[in-house]
Amino acid sequence: MESFILLLAGGIIGFVASILKDFFLEKTKKKYKEIELKRNKLEELYIEIDNWFNYYSLNSAMFIQRLEGNSISNSLSEERDKKFVYDLIKIEMIISIYLEILISDYNTILSKWDELNEFQAKNKGSSYKEEYITLNNHFTNQVKNFKMKIVKEIRTL
Repeated sequence: MESFILLLAGGIIGFVASILKDFFLEKTKKKYKEIELKRNKLEELYIEIDNWFNYYSLNSAMFIQRLEGNSISNSLSEERDKKFVYDLIKIEMIISIYLEILISDYNTILSKWDELNEFQAKNKGSSYKEEYITLNNHFTNQVKNFKMKIVKEIRTL
């Protein structure tokens, strides 16, 4: 009888240990999947911001050429303009979901971008070139710093 009780107790302990092992294994797998998803989204965010900034840089270079009096056709396609709006929506969504801590930095970048757009709309002529370049450099540095914060966040995962 005593050996039967020991056998039963051993079976119960083994069964519970097996269930706990499976539970913790699934929990660990879920954690790694969440980390991988966040890493992928942050990498996607970095690429989207880089694409947006490249689009902006193209427009900025064209604006500087116009300030210098050069005639340049501003023929960005309607498709690219639609993609550009989509990029901003996607960027904001990823930041809101996966990187909430950087929302204020992102909003600062957007306000500086708006400031540059307003400057472009109001000012024409070479006398504004230096002021624009200063604003542009400040904006460029903010975007670079933001991208580095994303990289830092990816590295901490």
